[in-house]
Amino acid sequence: MRLPARLKQNERLRAALKPGGLRGTTAWLMKRVMPIEIYDVFLASAGDLRTAQAAGGHSSAGIDASPEARFTALRTLADCDACGEALVSRLSRQSGHNVRRIIRAGGRVYALVDGDAVLTQLTVDLRAPVAVETPVPLFIKLPPAAGFLSYLYTYPAWRGRGLAQRLIRHVVRGLSEEGTSHFVSHVSATNISSQNAFLASGWRRAGLLVTDRRRRILYQGGLNRHGIAIDPA
Repeated sequence: MRLPARLKQNERLRAALKPGGLRGTTAWLMKRVMPIEIYDVFLASAGDLRTAQAAGGHSSAGIDASPEARFTALRTLADCDACGEALVSRLSRQSGHNVRRIIRAGGRVYALVDGDAVLTQLTVDLRAPVAVETPVPLFIKLPPAAGFLSYLYTYPAWRGRGLAQRLIRHVVRGLSEEGTSHFVSHVSATNISSQNAFLASGWRRAGLLVTDRRRRILYQGGLNRHGIAIDPA
């Protein structure tokens, strides 16, 4: 469908026209009417992702990455020192906390970078329960041998190229080789781009979380059967 130039510049309309856009727009309208936040909890197992990849699903075909993009993993404080303070500072801006603080708490930060530019990044927590700050401060209990992915962020100039999918797959593959068997994330129902990135990478929606602006959990459904539990912080 061809749209007038003014409509093409409307971010909300562009999001509504993406796959899953109707669902995300409905959640956005609900937020406007009621003081609630709606998050989907996503789940993937290493076995399911390997099976999907072997069957030819969720390939990286069509992903438009910079030819110079490189995968960067900050697992230790030594990794931070090796990559330089400028890059650590850039990654910290979209990681919720300073990268060194994340690593000291047992987390990791991964990114695709091109020179000094960060294209897309995410954070992984491997110690449960995981403390999160969105939609409200929460503790998330994970199943055994699970990792929690958060703060998936692609810089505006690099959006729409499939880089988030590429990063998610690369991180999951590496963690699977280390023994992580399950992967969990929670994504706002209005964040259509991130939802699509996880779905395109072979993840599935496992449950739903609804909170209000008083920091209360109103509903969490579908999580217990996956060994996931969410409690107020």
